[in-house]
Amino acid sequence: MAATVFLAVLGALPGCGTPEGPPPDARTTAATRPTGDRPLSEVDPCRLLTEGQRRELGVDQPPRPDHDATLDAPGCVFAAEAAELQVDVVAVGAVVPTDLHARQRPDRRTREITVAGVPAREARPTTDGSPSGAGSCEVSVRVAEGQFLRVAVGQRSGPARSQDALCAKGVLVSEAVLTTLRERR
Repeated sequence: MAATVFLAVLGALPGCGTPEGPPPDARTTAATRPTGDRPLSEVDPCRLLTEGQRRELGVDQPPRPDHDATLDAPGCVFAAEAAELQVDVVAVGAVVPTDLHARQRPDRRTREITVAGVPAREARPTTDGSPSGAGSCEVSVRVAEGQFLRVAVGQRSGPARSQDALCAKGVLVSEAVLTTLRERR
């Protein structure tokens, strides 16, 4: 019962600049989840994309450590200046259920997706026809109980890109991050 309540609250989370919470529950074991037994709190987000992956994804600047104050979690900024995009990867090692409800945001449209076989959630800002909110997309991948990765792709400048294109980039980055996690467990 407590797990059901936790997951219901978890599903209602859209924090400031975050999707509406970690993706839905996935029945995984340490052997099948991307991090194995290693908690995300021990992972450096700037090491989640290899040099080769960064090249393939168009990241042309060195990774820059960051901290997501909303989630109180370490992050990393990967800039693709030539593509005028910025990718933020945040590794959330612990989610406190009492904090989740306070972060609800009605300005996000979400849908459940799968990234490399792992349940995930895509969150898009509602735009109401205005292009100002269209320049971003977030993908959250639940990698273990109370742990998730958030990949936010945002347009820095240049011609407007569709949310579909930005979300597709978020999925590609998430897949690359999961590959790195699986190889380093």
